[in-house]
Amino acid sequence: MRHLRHRPDLPAHGRHAAGPGRAADLIPLGHEPAGEIVEVGAEVTTLKAGDRVVVNPQRLETALAAGADAVIDSAREYVAARLTELHGQGADSLGRPRPGTDIYIDAAGVAAVVNTALSSARWGAKLVTVAVHTKPEPIDLGAILRSEMTILGSQGYPTEIFEVTPEIVAHQERFARLISHTVPFSEVGRAFDLTLTPGAAEKVVVTFDDQP
Repeated sequence: MRHLRHRPDLPAHGRHAAGPGRAADLIPLGHEPAGEIVEVGAEVTTLKAGDRVVVNPQRLETALAAGADAVIDSAREYVAARLTELHGQGADSLGRPRPGTDIYIDAAGVAAVVNTALSSARWGAKLVTVAVHTKPEPIDLGAILRSEMTILGSQGYPTEIFEVTPEIVAHQERFARLISHTVPFSEVGRAFDLTLTPGAAEKVVVTFDDQP
């Protein structure tokens, strides 16, 4: 669920890497850019350096405008319950109720998102990581045992960009809603500042119209 920081072929390759599975029962988790905590005070016990934080309801609205069937506000909703509403009910290897989601795509790059997928996974579900995890992080291996979940890494390959380009052209008005800023090349430094500031922009496009 990207201008200077994201190529549209990455989600496509992630979907391919997951293999067979109902497209209707796929959930991308998280969205970059995210703010990374560098330092916390001694009184803070729920966050640590390296954690990433994104709470931006506007991004959910943008996702709906760009064609998402549904969104989940993890700050207000219980992810597993909402997924069950959307994808029906499945079960893990012990028969315990779990959302019927087939494929989870980690687009956040933070352990909390991975662990949410692991704890929610039905038996045989898949998790595809397209995000960059900058540091080693703990995940719940016990949850993998209970769901027998398959975890895959995925990078964009040169072929996917040509697969998604016709879709972007055909639905350019819809995808244009993802662009929040258009910046001339003469101000390219401002474009990078926007993309590197969490919450400052959605997608930033640099234009060369003013160049000789």
